[in-house]
Amino acid sequence: MALLADYSTRPGEIGAAPEQIAPASDGSPARSRLLMFVHPRCPCSTASVAELARIMARSTDRVDATVYLFRPASEADAWTQGANREVATSIPGVRVMVDPDGKIAESFGSNTSGDVLVYDAGGRLRFHGGITAARGHEGDSLGKSAALAAILGDPVPTVDTPVFGCVLRPRPAPAAE
Repeated sequence: MALLADYSTRPGEIGAAPEQIAPASDGSPARSRLLMFVHPRCPCSTASVAELARIMARSTDRVDATVYLFRPASEADAWTQGANREVATSIPGVRVMVDPDGKIAESFGSNTSGDVLVYDAGGRLRFHGGITAARGHEGDSLGKSAALAAILGDPVPTVDTPVFGCVLRPRPAPAAE
């Protein structure tokens, strides 16, 4: 039991996200942007996607949200099918995209499934981290509250929170000497 408890509360690696991105240039109204990176086969991320649905229910008119599903470049898009994709595509206001080999995730410093970034309408990073309190745990968390505050333009209680999920993309094997 102690090993399970330790695993459920051990966060994944969080990378450095760009502090600034270009504001949306598609002529849409100025809104926050939420990016979520998910491994489609990570059971821990089911809770993260469910929490995204709760965030969106309170902020759909204030945020453009995209979920990026990791897919190995050697696999077809069908590899991303499963519960995480099904739930993400059912959330109103969320766009779901496939991220071959996790290249987009890598560009945003995302290493762990369930990682969320919120940028304000000007493209400034307001939140980076997880939106659950532990692996597979739904319910209130500091991360979910901070992400929602960032979207709504409220003071953010914290900018970074731990991400509880599986490794998003495999690390390359070290070069042989």
